[in-house]
Parts: sequence; C-alpha cells; structure tokens
Amino acid sequence: MSFLLRTLACCFLLVGVMAMASSVPAADIWWDGDSGTNLRDPLNWEGDNLPGTSDKGYTQSYTTTMDATQPDVTMDRLYIGKVRTVGTPVEAYFYMTGGNVSCGNDFILAYGNSNEAVAVGVLKISGGTLRTTLSSGEIRFSHGECAGAYAWLEMTGGTIQADSSWIIMGSNNDNVCDQTAGSLKTVNSILAVGRLGCGVYNLSGGTAEAATVTIAERDFGFLNVSGTGTMTSSGTVQWGGAAYVGKAYANLAIGGTIAMANAITSATVANGGEAFLNFHGGTLKPTGNHADFLALPTATGGIFVGTEGGTIDTDGHDVTITQAIQKLSGSGLGSITVDIAGSAYVGPPVVKITTDGDGHGATAIANMVDDGAGGLKVDSFTITNPGEGYEDDPNVVVTLSGGGLGATAATGSAVLAVNGPDGGLVKKGSGTLTLAGVNTYEGLTDVQAGMLAVTGTVAGDVDVQVGAALGGTGTIGGSVLAAGGTIVAPGMSIGTLVVSGNAELAGTLDVEFDSSTDEIDLLAVNGQLDLTGATIAFTDLAASPEALDQPAYVFATYSTLVGDLPTVLSSPSGYTVDFAYNGNSIALVVPEPASLVLLAGLVLGVLCVRRRK
Repeated sequence: MSFLLRTLACCFLLVGVMAMASSVPAADIWWDGDSGTNLRDPLNWEGDNLPGTSDKGYTQSYTTTMDATQPDVTMDRLYIGKVRTVGTPVEAYFYMTGGNVSCGNDFILAYGNSNEAVAVGVLKISGGTLRTTLSSGEIRFSHGECAGAYAWLEMTGGTIQADSSWIIMGSNNDNVCDQTAGSLKTVNSILAVGRLGCGVYNLSGGTAEAATVTIAERDFGFLNVSGTGTMTSSGTVQWGGAAYVGKAYANLAIGGTIAMANAITSATVANGGEAFLNFHGGTLKPTGNHADFLALPTATGGIFVGTEGGTIDTDGHDVTITQAIQKLSGSGLGSITVDIAGSAYVGPPVVKITTDGDGHGATAIANMVDDGAGGLKVDSFTITNPGEGYEDDPNVVVTLSGGGLGATAATGSAVLAVNGPDGGLVKKGSGTLTLAGVNTYEGLTDVQAGMLAVTGTVAGDVDVQVGAALGGTGTIGGSVLAAGGTIVAPGMSIGTLVVSGNAELAGTLDVEFDSSTDEIDLLAVNGQLDLTGATIAFTDLAASPEALDQPAYVFATYSTLVGDLPTVLSSPSGYTVDFAYNGNSIALVVPEPASLVLLAGLVLGVLCVRRRK
C-alpha cells in the first residue's frame, strides 16, 4: 500500500473514531477518588473518564478540590454529595481555591432522593468561578428530599453565578451560607433564601446580586446582612410564598446594605407565617421611585428598629413607606446559653426560636470553633434580632438542626431581656423619603440629606442637617431642630405640619400659599418656637396669581415664641408679618391705618434726609 493510501486510511479511521466518540450518549459518571482529590483528573472518576459537557458528575463521601493550576472543567451537571445506594448516607466536601467549573445545567450540594438516605455537603470557595450557564441551570444547596439533609457554603472569595436561573439556599432541607467576600449572583433570575427547606444566608462581606430575592417561600428563611456585605436586587424582595406558609426574617446589621429597584413586598402570609425586616445599624437603599416601598404585614411581623438604629438612603429617588416602622417592645431574646457544645459538626447548625406564647421575631446564629478532634462545636450564639413580646411566654425553645452526619447534638437555652430603646432612623441621600405610617420608633430621626416628608406620625425628635429639608402634613411627636442652611416646608403642596414638642429653626421656613383659593401652609408647634437666625419665604402656587383679600393668614402657631425675630423675604403685596397675632400665632396681616401712617412718615423722613444731602 502506498504512503498516500496509508495516510488516507488513517484519516478515515480517525474520523470514524471521532464520529463514534461524538455519538456516545451522555453518561452518569461517579467519583472514585483513586488518584487523590483533583476534580480535573480523569483517574478520579469511574472508568477513568472525566465527565464531558453532556455528562453528569456525582461525588459521594469524598473530598474534591479545584485550584487555579487545573484546566477548566465543563460538564452538564455536578452533584457534590449525592446518595448512590439506598440506605447509605453520604457526606462530601468540595474545596475550591481557583479555576473555573462550568455546568450547563445544575450544580447541587447535598442531594438525596426521597427516603434514599441523608445527604450532607460542604463547599468552601475562596477563589475561582463556579457557574451554571443554561436557562434551566440552577445552583442548589441542600436539595436532599430526605429528612436530615444539610449543606454548608463557606465563601471567602471567588464567584458563584447562575447565568439564567435560580440560586436556592435550602432547596429542600437545612442550608447555611456564610459569605465574607466574593460575588454570588444570579443573572436576571431569583435568589431564594429558604424555598422548600430552611435557608440561612449570613452575608458579612462581598456582594450578592439577583433580579428577585425571596425569603422563606414555605419554611424558614433568615437573611443577615452585616459588615461590608451588600445585597442588590434589580427587582423585588419578597417575604413568604404566595400560596405557602413561610417564616421570613431579614436583619440589617451595622455596615450591611440591601439595595433594590422596586418595593419590598410580602406575598400572602397566613396560618402562622411571619415577615420581618429589622434594622440593627444597616442601610436600606432604594434604587428607583416607589409609592409603597415597604409592605410587610404588621399582624405577622413588620419593620422594626433596634438599639443600633437604621439608615434609609434614598440615593436620588422618591419613595413612600406606608408601613409603620416600629420599636421593639416588651422583652426579647437577650442571649442563648450553650448547655451542650456538641461535637463533630461539619458546619454551623440552623438556629430556630419558637414559643407557644405571643413573642415573635427572635433570630440567632451559632458560632463554631474547633472541637479538638477534627470537627466543630458550638462556642456561642449571636442574637441577630431579639424579637418582642416574649415577657409572658412560658416556653421559649431553641432548636438546632443540621450540621453533619456524625454530629453530637448541641443544645442551648433562651435567656430573655427587656428590649432597650431604639436607635432611631437616619435619612441619607438626595430625593424624598415620605413616612406615611403611624411610626412608633422613638429614637431621633436624623435628616442628613434630601427631604423627609412626614404625612403620618413620627414619635420622636427630628433633626435636620445643613442642606436637608423637612416637610409633610403629619405629626412629629417630639421636637424639631433645623440648622442654618435647612428648609422646613409644612405641607405637601399646601398643608399643616404639627410639632408636638418645641421647634428651633435657623434655616428657611418655606411658606406656600394659593392666592386663588386663599389657602396657606401652617406650622403648628405645641411647644416653644425659636426662629433666631431664620428666614421666612413665601411662594404663591396659584396658576393665575390674584391679590390676597383676607385680613389675616395664619402660617404658624406656638405656645411661646422665644429668641430673635427672623428675616422676612418678599411678603405678599399689602401684607406684613405679625409675630404675635392673637397672642400665639404668626400671620400675614394687612397693616392697620395707624401703622400705615407711621410707615408713610418714616418713608417721608428718609426722602427728606436724602434731599438735604
């Protein structure tokens, strides 16, 4: 046979082999770890075949690793901790420090079909990228459909990304996710914290992004944002599932930020469901305008401010909160004592606080340390929200679940304490925040930028900082202190703003009136009014201004007027300001004839002096 013929024959043989290889159907390939832990090494897979783009890769009770020295891994699915044999539980580990793992469809940590066996999975990622790429490609933590399944994500760096589908924390059973750095995101899809199971997401650093965030669709969901952690939703954050009972809790601790474009809404919460947003020093930031920005049911939860206070940064947008922002009343969870520390945990257990009384809202996380034998034990508990109304509850129960196959269970006991005073609310950013509810938090409302409009009630004091503004048609239960360079503008258009305490205004009192309807703003101060250093400005809102014709227009009332009188700018034609009208009012009035004669004399005297010069 000639060289040319031999060459052609080899080519045809090679093409045939390639065609056969390309037609090999997708396979289920199991990990056997014969050559160590390298995810990319074919020798670690049964049949010495690395799963391909159409294959499903499964690990059982093994440790698997991926680092930057390994080439990219691409397969259809990767399940870490999947039950293979009925009745045989699995506990699997995946440590990722670099590289890229791409799944067309699902990545699942801890998977066991119903009644097969318990599945436990641990993923620790400090670098690299783990992603799913197809529209059906979900990332699920604890998808075990059998009781006792558990997954723990410890994220200290890297990226976890679902290109077109869900990331689910607590898909069917218990899952705890601890993120201190890195990026976790879904592209145009949903991040679920507790879906069919219980999800705990502790975001203390790094970022989380999603189009929609759901908390506790059917079970428990705990979202704790703190430190430098930032969660951003381009759409809606939803508490509870529309057709299911969920107990949903979001806690914003010091440094933490939740930002979203649309309202935070709560789906139907019934039959014992709960929905809480608790401020403990963190920041809520709307990224769009909204007329009902927070909507959580007060009967089964609500919005609360703890001792650390909270911040709302409107960031250039106009939002209205019709829901009441409340203080934590009565007694809450002061601490949890560690009765039994347990041992052999592979990750922190889920902490649930329940009672047969009226208390509600308490949440906590377990802090773990080395147990000295290669596992973890419970060292202490951090109260992420004390809740309220527990003072008469005879039985507050701390339940710990999940944490690994061989864990010796830890136990803890609740210790109640009287809730301290709330830390108030800070309003930051340009734009207007309108508080329309009956707000019971009593701490200071500090308006640092933009405008605060009170159309409901605020129980405590309000401070307005330089460059900021206060307005509205509601009632401020405490006092108002407005520095120089501020604006206090009663009404929303024209209306009355009531201050139950004192008011000290050193900026501009912006008074609007409508000459076509004879209406004018009113600042009603029940205590002392001090206008030292202030300026009063008037604006006519009438489309076709007319001459005023009433003898007096009251625009401020007080019990006592103290300090120096303010500067009056451009009062309406024919009117002056009387600071003691009827004894305790400030009004635009038509000067009496005697006053007009005196004024004319003063003008004439000035003219004469000028002529003599």
